[in-house]
This record gives sequence, structure tokens and C-alpha cells, in this order.
Amino acid sequence: MAGLAQELAAARREVALLKRENAALRSRLMGGRAMSDAGRHDRAVVQSFGFAQEAAANGDFFNAIEWLRVVEVVDGGLPAEWERTREYWVDR
Repeated sequence: MAGLAQELAAARREVALLKRENAALRSRLMGGRAMSDAGRHDRAVVQSFGFAQEAAANGDFFNAIEWLRVVEVVDGGLPAEWERTREYWVDR
């Protein structure tokens, strides 16, 4: 049991270190600026569309459609052109 507790403590330290490193990297990439909530939201939507396109390009239409569902949840719906794209993918 002590071994498991030690491993858990080490894992927690590693997670904390990774969080600090990630925050420092984000700060450097953003030029010291913090990204706004709206900026993070927009980036998540754009990335989700990109992941959907990548999945579809690889013939993985199920996951492509799942990525569009992420956008629907996060953004409250899909633009009309993405609705048409989803319909096309559903038929694949």
C-alpha cells in the first residue's frame, strides 16, 4: 500500500509540474498575454472543425460527425455549410 501511495504522490507532483510548464509555454506563445474566454472558445470551435475535417479526410466519418457534435454543444449549433457537410458525411 505504501508503494501505491508513493506512486500517487509522484504522479501528483508530475501533474503539477506539467501544469506549470504548460502555463509558462502558453504565456511565451501568447507574448505574455492571457487568452480571453472568448478566444479560447473560438479556438476550440476552429480546432474541432479541423479535427472533423481531418477525420473525414481519413474516411472516419463517425468521428468527423462526433467532432461536429462537440461544436454543437460548445457553440449552440452549426453554421448552415457545416450542416450540409454533416448530411454528406452521414450518407457515407
